[in-house]
Amino acid sequence: MRRIVFSLLICFLIGSLAAAFEIEGYPFTLSAKQVDFDEQTRNIRARGSVVITQNNLVLETESFFYDAVHHRLVMDEPIFLRDDAGRSIRADSFYYDFLDRSGRVSSVNAYVDG
Repeated sequence: MRRIVFSLLICFLIGSLAAAFEIEGYPFTLSAKQVDFDEQTRNIRARGSVVITQNNLVLETESFFYDAVHHRLVMDEPIFLRDDAGRSIRADSFYYDFLDRSGRVSSVNAYVDG
């Protein structure tokens, strides 16, 4: 309990909350100004300067929601995804359904450095 309180205090002082999560077997780190995790439903909601990292990928957005009950991932604000090779993708929104393995992305732009 002391570790949780200390971690929350540090996050409050630096202005963002960072935590390790796993969605559908994929581990990642999430940081944002506000992160809500519902222990009962396992839903995750993040708002404000959201940064998600997994391996060599970094995703930035302002809004992130994982609906664990329905196995859906929603980012309804613009997203910016980049890797360490200089490739990046920008989109206006992103939706993915893990159950039927389908999704949609709106207004996609891809960039490659070099």
